[in-house]
Parts: sequence; structure tokens; C-alpha cells
Amino acid sequence: MAHADYRQRTMGLPDFLIGAHALLESTALITRDERRYRQAFPVLQLILP
Repeated sequence: MAHADYRQRTMGLPDFLIGAHALLESTALITRDERRYRQAFPVLQLILP
């Protein structure tokens, strides 16, 4: 249960790397998980379908 709570509150490494790449390339990121990306990358432009 503790691991599930931790995973829900944090971003996994693949998602973090995708967000970091989009930020460094100054490109928008399309996602359905706005909350996690807003927490980790507040200035990243998100496209929300």
C-alpha cells in the first residue's frame, strides 16, 4: 500500500525524462496527466486533449 501511495504522488522516471526533454527543447507536451507535469515542470507548455 505504501508503494502504491508513493507511485501515485511521484512521477516515474520515463515520464520525468519525457517532460525534461520537452522543456529543454522548448516544445509543448501533450498529456492527459496534467497534475504530475505541472508539479514537476510548472513552466512547461502542456496540450491537454
